[in-house]
Amino acid sequence: MYAKKMAESRPLDMRLFDPRAGYKLASSLVGRFGSPRRNAIFQNYVDHVDTEGRGDYAGLMATCSKKFQSYAAYFSPAGPTTGLPQSYAELERYYYDLVASNTYLIHREVDKLIVGDDELFVDGVIHQLYPGSVLVKRGLRLDPKRVHQLTARVAVAFLFDEDGLGAGEHAYAPVLDESHYTPVEPELVPEVFWNNPVTGRVVL
Repeated sequence: MYAKKMAESRPLDMRLFDPRAGYKLASSLVGRFGSPRRNAIFQNYVDHVDTEGRGDYAGLMATCSKKFQSYAAYFSPAGPTTGLPQSYAELERYYYDLVASNTYLIHREVDKLIVGDDELFVDGVIHQLYPGSVLVKRGLRLDPKRVHQLTARVAVAFLFDEDGLGAGEHAYAPVLDESHYTPVEPELVPEVFWNNPVTGRVVL
């Protein structure tokens, strides 16, 4: 899939923010990739984006392979695999923390999507919500009492095992700094942000 128009890497109007945007696009493409194997791994991707966007931790883990995991962020100054899961056990903690830290809400603007036999490639702009306190703990000089929108072009190669389950993600993006984050006005923070599916009511 190629959208013919590249998404612009600029903050999204929060009135348009939809953590289901990536799922809605992907679900419209189910069954269109020419072979049972490719359709199967694409369905896994759809299920993965669906459960992640709803903060469904158990459902999200069900899309992941227990055989092997390989996660990498090739833009990280600390090294591509530092702090990222390399086993199913590590992935359980990684995704639990993603949901519990309230950083699972992502609006995806996908403009390129390629499905192969063992990998799926997605390129586009993401808009991801972060509590300021999470970013401060990562060393960024931002207001810990605000919600911030990350905006960045990110390309990800999703890996799959022989059963069609997700076996890793290798991501490519710019080095993220304060310039990639925009504070969100309190009245524009979506209600779903304040009701975490793991920890309950959120207080900044």
